[in-house]
Amino acid sequence: MKVERKLTRSSIDRVSFGVLGGIAQFFGWNSRLLRIVFLCITLVTFNFYLVGLYILAIILMPDERH
Repeated sequence: MKVERKLTRSSIDRVSFGVLGGIAQFFGWNSRLLRIVFLCITLVTFNFYLVGLYILAIILMPDERH
């Protein structure tokens, strides 16, 4: 029996919108570490396209509660 996983925004592990918490749950990663890495990459490289991708993920990823 195969368990189906879905990529959703987390309702439990959320700081702002649950996007990074949902990604961490999906892949089995540490959400706190993922948030730190995301923030460091965004600030150090001045790659604010990641912020755009984050906003897009807020819009496209379904909420876990629904």
